[in-house]
This record gives sequence, C-alpha cells and structure tokens, in this order.
Amino acid sequence: MKNSTHKGMEFLGMRFHAGGNREETNQQRWMWSTIKSREGDSLGTIVTITFHDHNQFRIPQQPGIIALAQTDTDAVVEVLSQFSTDFKNAHEFKIEYAEYLQSQN
Repeated sequence: MKNSTHKGMEFLGMRFHAGGNREETNQQRWMWSTIKSREGDSLGTIVTITFHDHNQFRIPQQPGIIALAQTDTDAVVEVLSQFSTDFKNAHEFKIEYAEYLQSQN
C-alpha cells in the first residue's frame, strides 16, 4: 500500500491484528496516519483500531483511537507493539493480503 498525503495527513500503514476470538466475530485492524503542519512538519500520529466481524456485517465494539508523538513507521510500530503483543506479531497489510490472495488459488 502506497503512502498517500491528503490535507495535512499522510497514511503510513495498516496491520492486521493477529488477535481476535476463535469464531472471528471480533477481529481488529490497526491503521495510522501522521498529522503534518501546513509547512510539512510532522506533528504526531493518530491510530485507529477498527473492530469487525468476519461472519456477518457487524461492528462488535466502538473503534479505538491512540495519539502518538512518534511519526516514522518503525517508531510507530515499536510503540504500538508495546500496546499489544498480537500487534507486534501481526503482518503488515501488504504481506497479509498477498498471503491471503495466494491461499485463494
């Protein structure tokens, strides 16, 4: 997934959260974007945790929001890995999606 910039925010990345329940009714996706000033200076990162159900169209709980001072990808991943061991072990979206597509053949 390419980085993209829109009105002072730069999309940095997304990871599948390896956690969730066995029935896959409460899965997580973590996405983050850097916040930049009009001059292009990085101000921080906003992280959104989206919960979803793989069995039906349902949102099992409210999204989570985390604000970070870190702005580069490695630092963001390091801090978020401290929040969740499952996140630390999760694959980056591009890798996870490529593995998924390969498993469909």
